[in-house]
Amino acid sequence: MDAVWAVLREAEGAVQAGTPVERWRVARDRFEDPFLAAIFVGRGAETVGQAFFAGYQAAMERSTGERAVQAVLVNEPGPPEASGPAHVRTRLEDGRVSGTKSFALDGIEVGWVLARAGTRVDGRAELVLARIEAPFDGSVWEPIRLPWLVDVPHSRVALDGVPVTEVRPDAWATVVKPFRTVEDLGVLTALASARLGATGVLTEQEAWMAMLAGLSALWRADPDHPWTIRALADLQARFARESEGSVTGPLARSWATDSRLLGIAARAREIRLHRARSPA
Repeated sequence: MDAVWAVLREAEGAVQAGTPVERWRVARDRFEDPFLAAIFVGRGAETVGQAFFAGYQAAMERSTGERAVQAVLVNEPGPPEASGPAHVRTRLEDGRVSGTKSFALDGIEVGWVLARAGTRVDGRAELVLARIEAPFDGSVWEPIRLPWLVDVPHSRVALDGVPVTEVRPDAWATVVKPFRTVEDLGVLTALASARLGATGVLTEQEAWMAMLAGLSALWRADPDHPWTIRALADLQARFARESEGSVTGPLARSWATDSRLLGIAARAREIRLHRARSPA
């Protein structure tokens, strides 16, 4: 925990500026640990988007082991109930990936595309992560206008024979499924750091410090372990309660509109928690 406290103290006197991408790159060059970089960016965040981006990138790096501005491209067109592995239509053939992803982070250097690559012995689709690199030749990125997180652009992506540089097998079990927990941890950490810097109430500051201590412990735990998921659910509930406290400074305006991202994928979290609570 000493490293977390040191980063928070260091961030107090640091001047951060630029886009979410620029802030992340500066912090990532400053700290070897992406988790600490996310805390640093969060502590000086003026928008929810700046903190979200840092938390997401920290989660991506932990999940892929690669240091780059990156994103995982999973979601495909269709109703929410058709978002599971059985409904993936994007395909990898002959070293190229084709399909449509309905919601992806824009402005990235590396994309990890969830795709089908043939059929396993049990008849199920073999799902892989196909690594693609900017400028993503053979793709069209259509910007999506969101009423929130305007400083973190997203796009709908059409992939037509985009060259793949790496393929990781068994993607759903080894990366996509645990990433949902890792992403929640990374984003919540950066946002908790942002809220710590946006309140002058001592008791609220202490609550956010305790939140960061808990998140730091879970960051180093197995994201797929049922107890990690259950402990994270408790921290998320506490975060929601603490979020009702005061927000001052530049973050206040963004928090009023952009904090709704905390409710995204609530149903998926409920399902994940229910499974974690169920006997094996």
